Amino acid sequence: MLISVVVALSLLGDQLLYAVLPVMHEAMGIPVTAVGVILSANRLVRLVTNSLSGYIIDRFGRRWPFIGALLLGGLTTIAYGLLSGVWGFLIARLLWGTAWSFLRIEGLSTALDVATHDTRGRMMGIFQSISRLGGAIAMLVGGFLTDTIGFQLTFILFGVVTCLAAVIAYVEMASRDRHGKAYVKASPEQTRTNSPQPESPPPTTISTLGATRRIAYWRLIVISWCTFSTLLVIGGLVTSTLGYMLQQRFGSSTSIGSITLGVATLTGVLLGSRGFFELIFAPIAGSLSDHWGRHRIVFVALPLGALLVTFYSLFSSLLALTATTFLVFLCSITLNVTFNAVAGDIAPLDKRSMFLSLFVTFQDLGAALGPLLGYLIAPKLGLSWLYLSGAVTLAIASGLYLITFRPTRYEPEIAR
Repeated sequence: MLISVVVALSLLGDQLLYAVLPVMHEAMGIPVTAVGVILSANRLVRLVTNSLSGYIIDRFGRRWPFIGALLLGGLTTIAYGLLSGVWGFLIARLLWGTAWSFLRIEGLSTALDVATHDTRGRMMGIFQSISRLGGAIAMLVGGFLTDTIGFQLTFILFGVVTCLAAVIAYVEMASRDRHGKAYVKASPEQTRTNSPQPESPPPTTISTLGATRRIAYWRLIVISWCTFSTLLVIGGLVTSTLGYMLQQRFGSSTSIGSITLGVATLTGVLLGSRGFFELIFAPIAGSLSDHWGRHRIVFVALPLGALLVTFYSLFSSLLALTATTFLVFLCSITLNVTFNAVAGDIAPLDKRSMFLSLFVTFQDLGAALGPLLGYLIAPKLGLSWLYLSGAVTLAIASGLYLITFRPTRYEPEIAR
């Protein structure tokens, strides 16, 4: 729980920048043409640093890379309040993206450490929910403080809070080390003895199937492709083109009864609803995956997501599009939590950090490519073809997941 809170605090500066930079870019010495580059730089650098972080954590242990990443995150947040100009902010964003690679892997690893097989989904949901809380605090409190004391002092304050969180995390992790808990790099023998075991067939089943680590690698590739597809379509294509789609359908404003809403306001409300849903529903989705079985949840949610995305090309009423958006977001949250838990199930304990680093790299790649492809396809082929293409992508992922994780008479528990 403490690690989740610390990770949430590390997001204060990053999330506030998304709210402040587009509005105050001139005061920060940044031309409007560079805003998108600066906001996306941290995500792009993670395509490289995710694998690097996995290697470093496996090589040197988890405590010091995590503490170092927290301090780096705090310093980059302070830098937002002190720097001016494109290059300073660009370097700070690249450093923050590097720090986040370590922070996210530690957060996921800690959730796996404290969870059993039967609680892994719930713990992943709690981590995701608490992490999202950091963004909510940044938007609400950070926006108020920016208007009150200015963005410079607000960023410096948030950076100091993150650095203090690093000190608290160090004390807590050192205490757990002294009590023999797995915050330092454990040997394979210690790991097998002390850590929860990932979902796997019993020894007799492994012998019967001739299973090797290659099976785990293949399953990791499949689950990574599925999470890539989900982030590409829902986290990228749908989210980035939602406002464009509403503007194409309704113009600059639309009416709900006697109330007239601007499309920008409506888009903000719909996109903001995802954060609220994630805070509330992520732990619930995780618990459902524990109770009903992770693979069963995916077998339902992934094809359902594909179907819902097609509705954007079929419906034109505001009510239908709003309901579709809410359901798409709920599907996405459910899939993200469940995919994280499945990745924890199949990752070999002695290579968990490397597995997770590859897994989250696919997530970042999908989220980064989604907006780019969305605005390449939509103006040329139209929104209907864009959403149908997204639905086909999710349908392919559904079939691949079903083939890979379907229950067999040799390992019936794999359907759980």
